[in-house]
Amino acid sequence: MILYSFKGREPKPLPHRINLPNGFTRTDSSTFTALEISEAGFSGPYSLPDHDPLTEQVIWVDGDYEVTERPPEPEPGPEPEPLDLDIAAQLIIDAAAGNDKATLSLILRQLLEEAKRPNQEVLLNYKQEDAFS
Repeated sequence: MILYSFKGREPKPLPHRINLPNGFTRTDSSTFTALEISEAGFSGPYSLPDHDPLTEQVIWVDGDYEVTERPPEPEPGPEPEPLDLDIAAQLIIDAAAGNDKATLSLILRQLLEEAKRPNQEVLLNYKQEDAFS
């Protein structure tokens, strides 16, 4: 894929329309000349450098592509402790009484996520049993 940079920005394919300094607009990208492309504020052509997408990333820095090492994936956080239903009920009552919608929403979301978890395990077990029948 051929890419062009518009006024130093990260390169992309040419648009279907470019505006020339004389006020004319060109709309057939297959007929753009190198001069017209340049006059419209584009530089290039550029192409992505060869890289290993599993271990490297390509970034646009100061008018050129650089291949850098991909940063490590963040470590997953610990599983949240299950919410005790008595505590959850009291938190909901307190949040509702104080009109604290953000806390109420957070508690209800966590309860819904926990309610889904056992059902997901049941469905997974059912699918596995069904696969072996």
